[in-house]
Amino acid sequence: MSSEHYDRNWLTKRDIYRKPEELYLTRYVIFRCKWFGMYVHKFWISDYDVPHDHPFNFISIPLTVGYREHLADGTSIWRRIFSPKFRTAEEFHWVELKNGPAWTFFMHFRKRREWGFLTADGWVDNDTYTAMLEESAKGEKDEVLSIRRNGIQKRPGQGMARVAN
Repeated sequence: MSSEHYDRNWLTKRDIYRKPEELYLTRYVIFRCKWFGMYVHKFWISDYDVPHDHPFNFISIPLTVGYREHLADGTSIWRRIFSPKFRTAEEFHWVELKNGPAWTFFMHFRKRREWGFLTADGWVDNDTYTAMLEESAKGEKDEVLSIRRNGIQKRPGQGMARVAN
């Protein structure tokens, strides 16, 4: 997912694709500035099943259907409609959709850091992670990075190994 550019900082819509044919998220900008941003998100598909962090602290509130949020410690929580959640930039998670697209209200605070993914080999920044996915011959993320998937770890050129959660 590429860095964001908007022609203006309010009432803007942006579709975010993981791949050219794979719509991931539609972001409706309510307002954004250097101190905070307010958005409505429509998740079309689940996040990659690899925990990621964020560049800022944020609040997310499901507006429809809810979603399952998986945490880096292996636990998961069903986020019900209208149940707000505050997270710090350093907290890792990934979102799994269970009942089709999900709408959320999302508010973030001032940018504090770069963001990325928590792989079995450690933290990888978003641009590097995305580039590695794109370099993969079949686009299969398991072949590019060591990641967690259902407690199984697969490294390029190696077999499977059980990973403790």
